[in-house]
Amino acid sequence: MKRLGSMLAAALVAAFITAALVPDGNAADATATMGVEPADEIATALRPGMNVIGWTAEPAPVSRLFSEIPDLSTVWKWDALNGRWRGAARDGVAGDGNGFGIIQPGDGIVLVIEAGGSAEWERKVVPVYGRVELDQGLNLVAWAGRDEVPLAHALKGIGTSLISATVWDPDEGRWRASSDLGPDATINRGDALWVRVEQRINWLQPTYLMPAMHFPGEVPLAVQQTARESLQDVLQYFDEKHAIQADPFGIDIYFPSSCDAFVDYVRAAGDSRSTGEHTCYRANGYAAWSGETVVRLGTLTDGTSVWAGALATLAHEY
Repeated sequence: MKRLGSMLAAALVAAFITAALVPDGNAADATATMGVEPADEIATALRPGMNVIGWTAEPAPVSRLFSEIPDLSTVWKWDALNGRWRGAARDGVAGDGNGFGIIQPGDGIVLVIEAGGSAEWERKVVPVYGRVELDQGLNLVAWAGRDEVPLAHALKGIGTSLISATVWDPDEGRWRASSDLGPDATINRGDALWVRVEQRINWLQPTYLMPAMHFPGEVPLAVQQTARESLQDVLQYFDEKHAIQADPFGIDIYFPSSCDAFVDYVRAAGDSRSTGEHTCYRANGYAAWSGETVVRLGTLTDGTSVWAGALATLAHEY
């Protein structure tokens, strides 16, 4: 089977990205929605020529794609910082020598399938990060949030830095500017899109994945369950109001029955700080740059009143 050459692949890519330069004139907000929880794996139909997907799973060598997709000719990734394409072919680097070896979570990648080839590709879409880094200018990235989220609402999470957005339509095999799609357009986990922004920012996509939660000391199971349900409510609030979620993969939330219980717990895990260095003793709750977030439950003699205060602290710190 004849493969598409690197020059042809580069030309196809260049032709397809011209749509990304169309400004987004639709600034209207969509009605906020949680969307629906995606499956852990999805089937992606790949057709001859250009295909574009969003990578949300763990970092992976590009060689894995060539082993999983026999008709794959070349893979392309946009280097937003340097404003150029990086390509990989089955036998090495594609294009002008600017190759890459690893696909990172949040990457949008272009897959070129050989003429006459096709594939039904099963791929994992469980996110490993909720934060997508956007450089100033054009970025080819993945959507790691839920399925069937209104596109306008998803883009709201970028804020005023957004200049334009263009989404890959896998059914039609072409880019479509968000301004041309209308208010009913939605986006699904694993979709790819071009995003142009005014400055470098982090796009905190709402994945609804929970951060690690710890309950040092004697914390009743009913309180633990309430804490988990309340955190889900907090995630929904920030999604509906601001279309963002603090990246859950860098956060540990502690709900200790007492500060002494908290200090004993983290020391057992290797924390070497002295007792006086723990802010737990000086506040009802706090969030540190390290991702350590503490919500004090106090003395659990009256679960209702104690949790009412803790819930307000949880929403504030998260």
